[in-house]
Amino acid sequence: SAILGGKGFGKAGAYERLIGKAYFAVDPASAANRDVVNLALAPRNAKGQVEFYADFVLFAPAAPEKGNGTLLFEVSNRGRKGLLSTFSLAEGSNDPRTAAEFGDALLLEQGFTLAWLGWQFDVPREPPLMSVTVPVAKNGDGSAITGVVRSDFVPDQAITSFSLGDRLFFPYRVADANDPSATLTERSLANGPRRVIPRGDWSFTADRGGVRKASGFESGKIYEVVYRSQ
Repeated sequence: SAILGGKGFGKAGAYERLIGKAYFAVDPASAANRDVVNLALAPRNAKGQVEFYADFVLFAPAAPEKGNGTLLFEVSNRGRKGLLSTFSLAEGSNDPRTAAEFGDALLLEQGFTLAWLGWQFDVPREPPLMSVTVPVAKNGDGSAITGVVRSDFVPDQAITSFSLGDRLFFPYRVADANDPSATLTERSLANGPRRVIPRGDWSFTADRGGVRKASGFESGKIYEVVYRSQ
């Protein structure tokens, strides 16, 4: 769709907004991909590649030859868009549509193509947030891959439960809500001593995605949960 009703931006002229999904297929055997954790254990297509897809957004000159030939790519934080507020004095927005949300339009006036791509799997599938959808890796025998997860939370008010995820994002859910090896600690400073909260004083929530403590969590304290997930 046309940006700001087809308004012209310097020599680049009018811009258009492109929204879609980018599809990928990567070779687990490639040296460039060896550091991707558990990639070799993900399901593969007929060519032996691992497929996934991600949301993308482009702001590009409607006439590409009028642009400056440079794409400015933002590694989006939590599926959001910050290029315009950072470089163009614009009002913050995850779906810029108004003049105020484009600010002084510096980047468009200079002919840049702006690009965003989702890369975090835990971002909710709620446009205009951008996420990536990846396959679930499993052990060779088909069993779930398990590992230890650490989740921190600092309440800003007295509460009795909190999510294991980052803010409102998808958490790594605890594999066994009754696992006795799971621990919950509290401390007053980042480098301060941790106090272990007895396992009987707290529990995981019914959906296995949060922690509950009937006596409550104190505002300003740092709570750390260590548990096994899959």
